[in-house]
Amino acid sequence: MIICNFPILDEFIKLSPRATLLQIEDMRIYSQVVCSIYQKENGLQPTYPFLLVDENFKAIAEPITIHHPLLFDLNSVTLKKKLFQRIVLMLDLDEKLEIERIYNELTQYLNHKILENLEIPMEMSESCKLEDIFKLLKITISDSSASIFEKSQLILSLLKEFSIPNLIIFVGLGSLITQEEFHFMIEAVNLNQQQVLFLENRPLESLKNI
Repeated sequence: MIICNFPILDEFIKLSPRATLLQIEDMRIYSQVVCSIYQKENGLQPTYPFLLVDENFKAIAEPITIHHPLLFDLNSVTLKKKLFQRIVLMLDLDEKLEIERIYNELTQYLNHKILENLEIPMEMSESCKLEDIFKLLKITISDSSASIFEKSQLILSLLKEFSIPNLIIFVGLGSLITQEEFHFMIEAVNLNQQQVLFLENRPLESLKNI
């Protein structure tokens, strides 16, 4: 369980591994909360400081905040690192050795055909981590989302697939997708037992009982 304390709100918010819908209809307070989240996310001192702690009141990892799904970077450093780690785990020993053999052949070829013929002192590493090879190959997570709803689903799916435990905060998503789509998102979050806070300003009538 995560405890979220915004001093400008009346009480603590307790977040369990499911969807939590926080509706703040007072635009002034809503704006202050969103601004504080943005400031904290970008390493600034929030105008209205807030706390995120576990049930033992110990600080937790910084939340992943999504202000607009279409602007969310699927190939951030964190997600790319998780992707490369997943690929390495999928490879067996023979496959890893084969990749290393191909890399060694390439370095030997470049060293013999190119580097030795240049009158410039250079060095080339004869060993390379698999993750570095994947980076050189420009392996990325592709995005074929046709809507904001699909991109939101993809974000949640990737964070679940990579077992990223951080609290996820969606800001104003209810204004970007239909209420039926929003309802589906909440059901998916609850099914996957993810900790997600949906921060909304406008009332979502069909979701009051969730």
